[in-house]
Amino acid sequence: FPYHLAASPNGRLFYTLDLGGRGSHIPGKNRTHLALALLGDFSHHGPLDPQLCAAGLGLAVLWRETGRFLPIDPHFALAPATHTTACPGYHWPVWAPHLMNMLVFHGSH
Repeated sequence: FPYHLAASPNGRLFYTLDLGGRGSHIPGKNRTHLALALLGDFSHHGPLDPQLCAAGLGLAVLWRETGRFLPIDPHFALAPATHTTACPGYHWPVWAPHLMNMLVFHGSH
């Protein structure tokens, strides 16, 4: 599995690849970036609260384990022009603030 963590629609967070391991998620950035995947197709809608909660926990874990406030960018913003993708869907600007709220919640507890 090419991602370090995966958040499922039912609110579970899966640790899928050692944080020191090289993923295969963004061409040219696999050695320098960590990846958290939200499982599903968000072409027409964003993830629901249980999944966002799991993803927020995943981000808090990544920040804690690395000791850094890592940037949070959608795949389409990081992918090179030769590997275009819509992932995680163009509704990202609508649901990204909810993800940040979940991150803040987990980071404060």
